[in-house]
This record gives sequence, structure tokens and C-alpha cells, in this order.
Amino acid sequence: MVRKMSVILIILLVLAFILGQARVYRKNWNRNLKISVGFSVGMTGAGDDFEIIEKAENDKWLPVPSLMIKYSTDRNLVVPNLLTDEKENMVTDKFYYSDAIPVLSHKKSIKKLVCHSKKRGVFTVERIFLAARDLCYTEEYHTSISENASILIYPSYLNFGDSEYPFNHMMGDILTRLRFIEDPFEFRGLRDYLPQDPTNRINWKASAKSDDYIVNEFNQTVLKTVRIYVNLTQNSGHFEDALIEEELRLLVSIASDLLNRGFSVSFNSNAISVFGDKNINVEVGSGKAHMEQIHEASAVVDASARVQDFSKTDFFEDFKDNNDFVILIGFEQSEDLQNGIRERIRNGLGIFWILPINGYVKCEAGKDLTGIIYEWGKNV
Repeated sequence: MVRKMSVILIILLVLAFILGQARVYRKNWNRNLKISVGFSVGMTGAGDDFEIIEKAENDKWLPVPSLMIKYSTDRNLVVPNLLTDEKENMVTDKFYYSDAIPVLSHKKSIKKLVCHSKKRGVFTVERIFLAARDLCYTEEYHTSISENASILIYPSYLNFGDSEYPFNHMMGDILTRLRFIEDPFEFRGLRDYLPQDPTNRINWKASAKSDDYIVNEFNQTVLKTVRIYVNLTQNSGHFEDALIEEELRLLVSIASDLLNRGFSVSFNSNAISVFGDKNINVEVGSGKAHMEQIHEASAVVDASARVQDFSKTDFFEDFKDNNDFVILIGFEQSEDLQNGIRERIRNGLGIFWILPINGYVKCEAGKDLTGIIYEWGKNV
């Protein structure tokens, strides 16, 4: 009888403990429990490794033996060896991650997950969902907390290390053109007019004293400022997403190459950012810090947004008549755009048009512009 009473007493004590600890956990499991999810860097390139950092701090005597955190971010973020919610991932453009982080009393836990992004963009973690169990795993508790973590992913660089890669040939062409620009402030002398000379080179005072037109001649110099214009105007909207991404890859690759060679570079575009900003631009500058500004600008471009026609932007007049060398990147080929390019050429201003193409978008520009167009399409 005594033994039977002892067993019953033990059972009652165990039951009391289970119920008691469940009650304590129900009220206190998330008290002084701090959870955060962030990124190891603020910005990096597509394909480059970085870390998601999960932090848990339990500043109380009550341990949390089982803590599952769940959060979502863009599905282009790849985190190997991490649990995912397959059902939710199949029906949303978000990717849901789950991870277990048990934390003892008055302890901190930090977990770092190596990951990379398949595409450029702005990736965020805005909310964390928590699920915990008590010591006896009898109950499960849920809550969610807000988070404000973000990372900018700029376009991956074109692989121009291969000597046969078209990028080397294209950059060689650009650099050759830059070396043969005449400096309007370095007057060299006068000569007879030639059919290809722009009318603004005619020296009317000297021509009045002669039976024929006389033009000014200037010393050649290497221009040190290059303005890159990226035109995201679409033609039909079909099969052009890859071309837009290729334009942005060309932007960062060319800008980086020119900055490394000592040029100053600016970037203008009719692009719209994911934050709603129109006509993204980066003023003229040089050095590594300036390249970071171009990285940031290219990362936030919203490729799905409907943009203003390039020829109707506020900076189109500057595009037509600024004295710096211009590189235009874009596959839109409207007559207004082509006429703006012709105006630059008539005024003797340097321009190079990189025209991305694929099986659906081809070069249809006027034959008179062939000499300044580089068709980029073998790797799109």
C-alpha cells in the first residue's frame, strides 16, 4: 500500500511539474528573449558569398530548449543546407527559411549561414516568426516580431578575363575612340573643309577671305570623362528582361574598367528604383567610392517598372550636346533616339552605342549609325 501511494505521489508530482512548468513557460517564454536576423554586409555582387546572421539572446533564468525561427526573403537568395517550407515556397515569390536555435538561460547564440544571390536586387527580412516549446515539450508557443534587415545585390560583372571574350574587343574599341577625340580648347590651326566636317567647325571669318570653306583644327587628346547612359525603354515587353539585366551588367563592368584606367565616369538612366525614384543617376566622379555609388544605383533598379521614353527625359538634351564622350547602353531604337545620336555626330561629339540583342531583339538602326554601334548579344 505504501509503495502504491509512493507511485501515485510521484505521478502527481511529475504531473504537477509538467503543468507548472507549462504555465510558467506560457507566461514567460519570450520575456527578455531578443531575436534578430541580419546580413554580414550591406551590399555585394550577384553570385558572391555573404552571410545571414541569426542572433538569439535569452536574458532570463528560464531556458528555451527548443526555439524555431522562420523568416522570408527573395527566392533568388540561396542558402544551402537550411530548412525550407516547401508548401509556401511553391505558391509565393518569397522563400521561407526555418532554423532551430536553442538558447539556455542568460546565454547568447549566434549562427552564421553562408549564402549567395542568383540575381541582383534589394533583399529584405521584415518579419521573424518564432515557435518554442517548454522543457517537457508539452506545449508550443508562437509569436512574431518585426525586423528591418536589408542587403543590396548589384549585377554580376561580365567575365572579361578571357582574351576571346567580346568585352575585350568592345573595350578596345571604346578606348581607341577616346584617344582620338579632338579637344576644342586646343586650337592647332586651319585647313580646307572636308565633307565629313561638322558645320560648327567652320571658321566663317577665315572662309570669308577665301573662295572655299575653312575649318578650325584642334589637337587630339584623351578625354578623361565618360558619361554612361542606360536606356531601359522597352520595345514590346516580350523576352526583354534578360536584355535589361545584361544592360546593367554592362554598366558596372564598363564603369569599373574605365575607373580603373583613371577615367571619371557618370551614370544616367531613365530607370525607376524599387523605392519609386525616377531617372536614377550618379554624377561624375572617380575612385572606388564612386564605383560603390554605381553599384548601389544598379542594385535598386526596378526592371519591371514602366519607364519614361529615353528621348523624353530631362537629361536627353544633355545627352545630345555635352562635350564628354558618351556611351549609350540600350536596345530601344526609336527615331527620336537615333536623331539625337545623329545630332551628336554632326556636332563632332563622341558617342559609342552598345546595343544588346537576342533572338527577338535585333539591330534595326539606320545604316548611317553602323560605325558607332556595337551589337552585344552572344552571351545574353
